[in-house]
Amino acid sequence: MIRPVQYYSAAKAAMLNTTVRLAQEFPGKGVTVTLHSPGSIHIPVVERVARGVARQLEWGTDHWSDIEKRFAQEPVPTLTSGIGRVEDVANAVAFLVSPLAGFITAASLRIDGGNIKSIL
Repeated sequence: MIRPVQYYSAAKAAMLNTTVRLAQEFPGKGVTVTLHSPGSIHIPVVERVARGVARQLEWGTDHWSDIEKRFAQEPVPTLTSGIGRVEDVANAVAFLVSPLAGFITAASLRIDGGNIKSIL
């Protein structure tokens, strides 16, 4: 049986291949192409899921800071022990579209707190 995470991984691999191919379409034209791979980011749907997990697993707390820390340790472990913020993704993308990243292309940037265990 294939689980959703396997579909996600296959889709991300296809997206990376597409990123590399698109980058090859614009050599020497000043166009860069990158793939951004965010992990768990604190948006309403992720908070709802985390709170639902906390209730289902009977963590005994309704405080977001406690739920976030435990969620980032157990069901969705990160190396940073937390869930990312929208600003984390925005800052990474702002860097990649700036002149400072002019030599970065055909690349994937994981913005996931070290959650993804495979190479993308």
